[in-house]
Amino acid sequence: MNVRQRPLAQQLSIVILLTTVFVFAVLVTTLSILSNRAAIGQAETAIQERVNALAAAISDSLDNAKDTAKSGMDIAHKMLPGSITLSDEKAPAGDVAAVPVLKSGGVTLNNNLELLAKIRDLLHADPAVMVRLGDQFVRVTTFLKNPAGKSQVGVPLPATGPETRAVKDGKLYSGLVSRDGVYYVSHFEPIIIDNTTVGALSIRVNVDNILKRVKEGIQSFQVGETGYAFIVAPGKTLEDAVIVAHRDPKLVGKSVKELANPAITAFVKLMIEKRSGTLHYDWTSEDGKSGRKLAALAELKDSGWIVGAGTWVDEFTIEARKIRNITIGILVGAAALLVIVAAFYTNRHLAPLSTMAETLTAMGDGDLRRSIAQADPNSRDETAQLAVALRRMRDGLTQMIGQIGAATTDMTVAAEAMNSTAQSVMDGSEQQSQSAASLAAAVEEVSVSISHVSTNASDAERLVTESAVAAHLGNQRVGEVVREFTGIERDIRETATVVHQLGERTANITQVVQIIKEIADQTNLLALNAAIEAARAGESGRGFAVVADEVRKLAERTAASTTEISGTIVTVQQDSQEIVTRIGNLAQRITEGVGAARTAGDTLNDIERESQTAVTAVKEIANSTGEQSAATHDIAQGVENIARMAEANRQASEQNSEGAEHLHQLAETLNQAVVRFRI
Repeated sequence: MNVRQRPLAQQLSIVILLTTVFVFAVLVTTLSILSNRAAIGQAETAIQERVNALAAAISDSLDNAKDTAKSGMDIAHKMLPGSITLSDEKAPAGDVAAVPVLKSGGVTLNNNLELLAKIRDLLHADPAVMVRLGDQFVRVTTFLKNPAGKSQVGVPLPATGPETRAVKDGKLYSGLVSRDGVYYVSHFEPIIIDNTTVGALSIRVNVDNILKRVKEGIQSFQVGETGYAFIVAPGKTLEDAVIVAHRDPKLVGKSVKELANPAITAFVKLMIEKRSGTLHYDWTSEDGKSGRKLAALAELKDSGWIVGAGTWVDEFTIEARKIRNITIGILVGAAALLVIVAAFYTNRHLAPLSTMAETLTAMGDGDLRRSIAQADPNSRDETAQLAVALRRMRDGLTQMIGQIGAATTDMTVAAEAMNSTAQSVMDGSEQQSQSAASLAAAVEEVSVSISHVSTNASDAERLVTESAVAAHLGNQRVGEVVREFTGIERDIRETATVVHQLGERTANITQVVQIIKEIADQTNLLALNAAIEAARAGESGRGFAVVADEVRKLAERTAASTTEISGTIVTVQQDSQEIVTRIGNLAQRITEGVGAARTAGDTLNDIERESQTAVTAVKEIANSTGEQSAATHDIAQGVENIARMAEANRQASEQNSEGAEHLHQLAETLNQAVVRFRI
């Protein structure tokens, strides 16, 4: 059964139950979240404090080892035979063929294990000597061996190691170093001669004892129920990171690459990124348990090691879960008690509603004679107020139904009268609509005719306007032609003047040519006389005779040339006169053409003026026909509106008739509905 179909008392009980469960669930959830947060926050603080204390203890131990190495360096200097010098000698060092030789008080330090053994026995720390070879510091005396037992003499310090960078810059260095998986605290001191670093001394203190104590402390370090501590030494890359200490011996001394465990790799990456503070992460143990873990981290600044400790988060929330479970039990009991009390009260208080429901059912069936119990009208109880309202409703319905019965009779009579009136109006509207339709058709024909006239007038106006524009443009073109012809006439006359002047100039040339011809004739006579005189002179005048003969020939050629030039000049003068005559004729014809063009321009001006007059007249005709078309269009619209109004009146009358018929039917239906009530 649907909840809405149940009794109201049960519905209220269900609502109270659901509301109580929801509120209590919110309270329990909030309490659980807050208590878990508080427990986790306290756990984070507690674990962080313990990890910080562990990191501080390890740092103190390493600092003590550094102090031991520094003091050992002072003692080593005192045990050397003298100050250190760089000789010119070269000596082999392991696989290196030749390296510089360092001496102390005349004693060679290269490969002098006997001297370094005395220092080692006294200090219980390993000394070493390095010589600089380029940018490298090569071990020349050392007790260090690789895992295979081979001496590291000839092997340089790591090129990118912090100790190498420090001594190269002439600085001291103390720190934790790893040599083939073994950790030492080393103190490096550069050997500087003439402001140049030529080598280095180192004291290496083995920190196995320190690491042993650290690992023992890690084994006994417990967080929560199953938590533990660990130490990771970051490398150049993530895969080079090494687990220095851990509860699981199988992991100690192994690099991330060697372990090849994706979960460990991901966790070490988080550690290196975080380095200090708290860390939450997902974890799956070897026994298959999965969940969230909490870890606290602290970084050892000098060594870069990261100390951490952590365990499962749910180990810190056990008490919070117990409190939550107890709270849930209490709230469930309280909710059950609240629902029982609410159900008892609502069943008792809402019992009169059943009686009222039966009364309303009877009233719905038409029985308005049921009695309703008296109730205090001044009561604020909703049940009593409902009883009073129900009694008033019954009395009002009784009175209203009596009035409706009387009104239905009057409504039937009025509907019949309205139906008759509507039929008369409908007939008149039909006739009016037909007359308006005929008038509208006639007006529409007149409007179409006027529209055609207006259109033709507009076309005529357009054509006349185009003619006027064409005449205006033609007039402008004729004016341009007149101006061009006038310019051509002026240029031709100027050309004729120039040609005439050319003829006059050729006459001057003729005079000059005549003078040259006369000079040539005189020269010819003189040459002839000279030839005669040369002949008289005999053998002595023979050379002069040759010259005279050449002068005579030149005079003859000059005379012939002047004759040709005179003929050419005469021809030029004749041609010039012919050109002047023709140019004069051409100028006369152009003058006549200019006159004709001006006459055409005057004619086009007359056409343009007449076209403007025609445009004005046609435009007035077009405007008048346009106004008539608009007026007839308005008349047509008015007649059409009358026709529509007549049609609307007819339809309204038809609807009124239908409404009157429907009203009559409603009156009959209402009368039948009222008859079923018993009052």
